[in-house]
Amino acid sequence: MRATESTADYSRRFSGKAADYSKYRPGYPRSVVTTLKEQIGLDKTWTIADVGSGTGILSELFLLNGNKVLCVEPNPEMRGFATSRLARRFAGFVSVDGRAEATGLPSESADLVVVGQALHWFDLRRARSEFARVLREPKRVCVVYNLRKETGGAGRLYSRLVKTYSVESRRVPDLDETSMSEFFGRGAPAKFVVPNVQVLSLTGLLGRLASASYMPRRGTPRWATLEDEARRAARGRARQRFRLHYDTMIYLGTLEDREDGRGRKKALPAAAWQH
Repeated sequence: MRATESTADYSRRFSGKAADYSKYRPGYPRSVVTTLKEQIGLDKTWTIADVGSGTGILSELFLLNGNKVLCVEPNPEMRGFATSRLARRFAGFVSVDGRAEATGLPSESADLVVVGQALHWFDLRRARSEFARVLREPKRVCVVYNLRKETGGAGRLYSRLVKTYSVESRRVPDLDETSMSEFFGRGAPAKFVVPNVQVLSLTGLLGRLASASYMPRRGTPRWATLEDEARRAARGRARQRFRLHYDTMIYLGTLEDREDGRGRKKALPAAAWQH
């Protein structure tokens, strides 16, 4: 399914997964903020709208930079975890019950919209229109994804567990480079790639798996079988440490008019987008 199609209420897929998501999803490198400073002059006076903000993993980067961050998230459990993590630490944190297609934000209230690990869930046409309404000129948008690499023993183990035990993965929308370009409008967005790594214990590896929308829920028979296999694989690993490598993809552009007639590009693998 293309991300431009109308999707179901994706936020419900993460109910019951917020604790694992908050604790075990990979963070984003500080170079995301550095890149935005260098490329578009980001400074702490900008108001950031983080749409599909989840538990606030990407929001925290901008809060640490001194920005006011409007954290727009439809899932109440995810919003609650973001509030508990960030509200007391940052005066600029604002929690908003909204979604990409209807954020609830005032018009021209943000200098930059950021989306971390969530664009594939949106109705891109409606979200694009909503972002354009919320943004001040020049209507800047930054989309960030941690794309997991199948490198090293830990990466291969993780991929094998996903392929063996994932459920409902076919219901996860695909996202390709063409749809990304169409979302931004005239021409492709600028793209930057920076390395990222996550070092996990066995508990962390299991939490990372449990956080994915398409993986079985804890307490189910399928989860118990997955956990047994992961524990067996960990027995021969020194200190039971697992190093997962990612490419952090930064797509940066403005919402300009679309152009028609582009050729399609090969879709990026759905599993790579770390739903």
